[in-house]
Amino acid sequence: MAAVRWLGMKKERKLYDMCMEHMRKSQQAADLLKLAITDLCDGKYDELGRIAEDIIHMTRETDEMARRMRHEAGSSTLDPAQRQELMNILFHIQRVSDGIEASAYRIEMAEGMVVPKELVSLLKDLVDAVIETCTSLTNALERIAYDWHDAMDDVEKVLVGEQKVDDIRRRAMRILVEMADEIGISTFWRIEEIIKHLEDATDACEESANVLTLVITSRIL
Repeated sequence: MAAVRWLGMKKERKLYDMCMEHMRKSQQAADLLKLAITDLCDGKYDELGRIAEDIIHMTRETDEMARRMRHEAGSSTLDPAQRQELMNILFHIQRVSDGIEASAYRIEMAEGMVVPKELVSLLKDLVDAVIETCTSLTNALERIAYDWHDAMDDVEKVLVGEQKVDDIRRRAMRILVEMADEIGISTFWRIEEIIKHLEDATDACEESANVLTLVITSRIL
């Protein structure tokens, strides 16, 4: 197996482990999105607010993780190029967390809203694809420390997942626009916002995967 070279160095490894902790927490928040979207689509509102708050709490924890990592990097004796690579990874995985948090806020705002039956399966498929893409990114980030070949396979899965999310989004938006007059502006806007921010999270996954590709190709053994 071939690991990325700088991950064998103690200081870099500590920062990498902090990135990994951050991404795992974001993954847990993404997993909860499935429960929230399912409850929203099924009209089960009793736990929806609590689930959204749990997601937001997790993403706020990633904000604190990011602050600690920036402090650690700033006070370290890292080579500037290595510091930049790790900070670049952190920047993009934080955007994944931001997209998940924004999705949770929009879901919370949609409590009591009736999702049109024409969109139920698409919204559920969308959140499944988002979770799948986040999982692939988490796996890529973890495996970069052990076998970059496997990490590159996971990077490719992220790119495929992002395309899948984009395809589902287009289908959902086409139906949403067609139903705009029927469902009213409030429902239209709330569903559109949920879709938009779910896509934002996967766009950030794609950007993170591209950064990992650059790191792997520049520093493989």
